[in-house]
Amino acid sequence: MSKISVLVATYNNEKHVGELLKSVSDNKFDGAEIEILIRDDCSSDSTYEKLEEFVSNNPGARIIDSAGVRLGAVGNFFRLLFESDADYFMFCDADDFWFADKVEKTFDLMLKIEDGGDKPVLIHTDLSVADSELNIISDSLFKYEKLSPERKSLKNLIVQNNVTGCTVMINGQFKNYLTEIPEHAVMHDWWLALIAAAFGKIGILYEPTMLYRQHGKNQIGAYNAGNLLDSARRLSDRKRNKLIYESMFLQAESFAKTYRSLLTAEQYETVFLFGEMKKFKKLKKILTIFTKRYFKNSFLRNVGQIIAI
Repeated sequence: MSKISVLVATYNNEKHVGELLKSVSDNKFDGAEIEILIRDDCSSDSTYEKLEEFVSNNPGARIIDSAGVRLGAVGNFFRLLFESDADYFMFCDADDFWFADKVEKTFDLMLKIEDGGDKPVLIHTDLSVADSELNIISDSLFKYEKLSPERKSLKNLIVQNNVTGCTVMINGQFKNYLTEIPEHAVMHDWWLALIAAAFGKIGILYEPTMLYRQHGKNQIGAYNAGNLLDSARRLSDRKRNKLIYESMFLQAESFAKTYRSLLTAEQYETVFLFGEMKKFKKLKKILTIFTKRYFKNSFLRNVGQIIAI
């Protein structure tokens, strides 16, 4: 029987982590063994005590010792991945709420897309956006943020991530491409999506499998892309947008360097050139975007890109 490891990264989540873990543990089906693997990133509130209480009552859950080392969100998730010996892995934020069939539905699609092959396969799903009390704001994050998950080529994903980490399942083949925590991954889900786009497959479940809780302290959070005022506010935050693109350029540079021997010549040029844009003057950046078609999935996002770079 296959083993699925749900990787839960926590940091100062005392208010919501108990409800989240209960929703994860309610996922039970006969198709696989499910374990819950947790690493706390040195919380300063009562999160760790709540984790100990949960693990004491759930034999299928265990805590990975952090040894007093803070890794941040990206490092925390990758450390959990390296500690697990499962066949499949799911990533879990500590403040959301999983539907009771989330694991089963995701795993069913994984088996169909994987089809007995030996390539890295990533499955991600839609999710419902909720407020801090889990009242639904939008049934679909795909619609709420006007995402286009079908845009899943390497060129698409190097420019814009459409994969939300808390919905992701990956197979064990990813471990062939991961030996250490990436130095310049913007987020774990983005790096994993790039691996899948370059060397494997991405499957999409167009239905929500969880509630994505918005409470003002989210690491990333959702935003209403249909709200022109909200979009304008994001476009006008030049400092934030500049930092995001600097991180994206570093991520591309790091990905090209890490996987140079495995990427095709075309793939390498696509990723490397995007990373090189950090060295270009503004006009050359704009010309490169248009000539190499480094486009996002909407007019407003493309305008934002031209403003930010």
